[in-house]
Amino acid sequence: MVKQRSFPWLSEVPVPQDADLHHVGMCKTFSDAIAVSLHLSHDRIMAKRVAAYLGVSCAFLSQLKNGCKKSVPAWLVEPFCFATGTNLLKQFLELEDAKLLMKRQKSPREQLRAIVYSMKSAA
Repeated sequence: MVKQRSFPWLSEVPVPQDADLHHVGMCKTFSDAIAVSLHLSHDRIMAKRVAAYLGVSCAFLSQLKNGCKKSVPAWLVEPFCFATGTNLLKQFLELEDAKLLMKRQKSPREQLRAIVYSMKSAA
């Protein structure tokens, strides 16, 4: 099966709207962001149509929504947002990236300890 990476319908649908940041922060998992996005699109289109737009099966969407799949391919994020009408998934992924970056950065105190430890072990 060839993966669909061309979405000509993107130019025919409205630009997705940003979700309120409070609601983005309330999503604790990737599957929460998928489920909320699909729920928000329910008034406009059904999950079946979202799956058809994306060229994926309803089972695949269900696996994303239920947490069986832990991520969506990066090339599918933007079309998913257009299909659901909300940028909530994109915003959630950006928030998770920012959290990960913050965890990698050391506090000034931790950085000082590392320098001192490095100096002691070099002596």
